[in-house]
Amino acid sequence: MRNTKSAFTLVELIVVITILAILGTIAFISLQGYSADARNSKRTSDLNNIKEKFVVSVAEGRIKTMDLVDGVTSTIPSVELAGVLSGVAASDYSAGDVNYQLLGIKESDFDDDGKAYVAGATKLAGGAYELAATMESDAGKIAKVTGTYAPRTSASTDWGFDTAGLVFTISDSADLNLLKVNDTVEDSAGNTAKVIEISKDYKTITVDGAGLLNTSVTLALAEDEEDSLIGSEGDLNTPVVNDGAALPY
Repeated sequence: MRNTKSAFTLVELIVVITILAILGTIAFISLQGYSADARNSKRTSDLNNIKEKFVVSVAEGRIKTMDLVDGVTSTIPSVELAGVLSGVAASDYSAGDVNYQLLGIKESDFDDDGKAYVAGATKLAGGAYELAATMESDAGKIAKVTGTYAPRTSASTDWGFDTAGLVFTISDSADLNLLKVNDTVEDSAGNTAKVIEISKDYKTITVDGAGLLNTSVTLALAEDEEDSLIGSEGDLNTPVVNDGAALPY
């Protein structure tokens, strides 16, 4: 009796296996992309939730800005802030892991593959803060940074002042809200003073010390403020900025 059963040839099997391998590879790559998007969405959501909890806690008076940071692991060694020439004091600036316990949130709910999100905070620059995460992109890993900190550039302007040189009146609207309490300012003669009070309309600035002797006042004494409050995991001298290659972890 003749055998009428048919079977795949070796060539056909190889072709089918090759096609399945290609389809599997495409599916794997696509799923990897979806997974990265999902992880990035969680990171963004986590930062927003931490920020919301922090803002509410500060507004209720339960914590202060510096309480956002737990430990000092990501602090830039020599940071320029608020026009301070010799560097910011350790008590005025810090960066490290988020202080989940003090915020009253569960740390395990805000875990990024075993890494804690990073926070930076300062008593200067109006009590500014930042939160940072490491995101995934087609080009590799990039940083995501959010918060209230925005670096200010060194600026000079002419402001009217009283005869004692202790109270300045800002008339140019572009300069309103330029200075913060505890900023150090300097006039063109090299005299320095610290801002101790700012009026609600931001127009009247009161400083301490012997006073400034002329009206050419500079915000930053040495250089522009640091680009970020948080140093890179690979090099603390490199600030972590939004969409930058320097990563917090």
